[in-house]
Amino acid sequence: MVKGMKRAWMIVLLAAGLLAGCGQAEPPGFTEHADLRAARAALLDAMRADGDPALPDDAGWRPLEVQTIAGATTYVYANGRWRMELALPPQSPAAYLYRARVTGPGDFVYAAEVRANYQIIPAQ
Repeated sequence: MVKGMKRAWMIVLLAAGLLAGCGQAEPPGFTEHADLRAARAALLDAMRADGDPALPDDAGWRPLEVQTIAGATTYVYANGRWRMELALPPQSPAAYLYRARVTGPGDFVYAAEVRANYQIIPAQ
């Protein structure tokens, strides 16, 4: 009986440990700072205001990876079948902070610039 109880407790503790490790940690090199959060929120708000398809909930976007190509840093988020990229050029012009691109189901693509005041300027 005691041996069976020990085994049951070990299973419970093992399961609790595995579940505790299931949190969404940021990928290596990905630091989500206030500018990044504000740019992402402004972009999603602008897309909804433009009547774009039903976007996933704001809280569901998770950091996926950070890429550095030719000195530009791109922060990539995912939410289900949706993907968002916020690219910060090596020397960001004063006019904007990020170049943004959101892709979704089907052939959905939305590209824009996120200005320094978080105004969204859709690409032409």
